[in-house]
Amino acid sequence: MTENPMQWRAMRPDDVDSVDAIAAVVHVNFPEPKAVFANRQAQYPDGCMILEQAGDDGPRALGYMIAHPWPMECEPPALGALVDQMPDSDALYLHDVAILADARGSGAGGAALRHLMDLARRGGFSRIWLTAVDGADRYWAQKAFHRVGDDAPYGEGTMVMEYILGDM
Repeated sequence: MTENPMQWRAMRPDDVDSVDAIAAVVHVNFPEPKAVFANRQAQYPDGCMILEQAGDDGPRALGYMIAHPWPMECEPPALGALVDQMPDSDALYLHDVAILADARGSGAGGAALRHLMDLARRGGFSRIWLTAVDGADRYWAQKAFHRVGDDAPYGEGTMVMEYILGDM
């Protein structure tokens, strides 16, 4: 019996329920309404991916990634905030990446990061930034992201990190 491979693909509007379910498991401390995921997918579909694994009952969603343009000089969008229009920016903001425990250790995180780097380069972005939560700063530091300032935009224990393209 062979293992069904996982693969990242473009997120579609009909994936929002799966994204919401994954977020409810992975980001318990930072919940967002389902409308946020639909909003980001509608506003910047190029930055929205879903991790799927084929199965006998059809594909199963195991993770997602959402990224979009956002200037580093601005605070990241508030949790739960909808965005009317993506601003012009030389920076790509990694809004969220979430992978269920079943897929961790499979290389899915590295594949998501490669997608993100490719997206940033194709889009002409000079940097990628994110807000690390729940201790994820250790993971991102291993991937050449570094802390920027003392901001904690989503509360204590969260931090802004950036990656300058060309570092990797």
